Amino acid sequence: MARQERAREKALKRLARLRREAAAEITRLIAFLDASDPYVMNELEEECEDEGAHAKAGAARKAAIIRGSSSRAR
Repeated sequence: MARQERAREKALKRLARLRREAAAEITRLIAFLDASDPYVMNELEEECEDEGAHAKAGAARKAAIIRGSSSRAR
């Protein structure tokens, strides 16, 4: 029983570490995208006249990114 408890604690610590690493990587990637693409962000803001159009343009950009990354994963 004690051995199972130690194994469980070890697994939970490893899971917590992996989650911290994943969160840090997500934060790093978001910062990279924000810093690497200021032209597109400025262009979208200038082209969109109302809030609805801006939201649609942002959603289309995100969908294009997702499509591109999912096709590369195959």
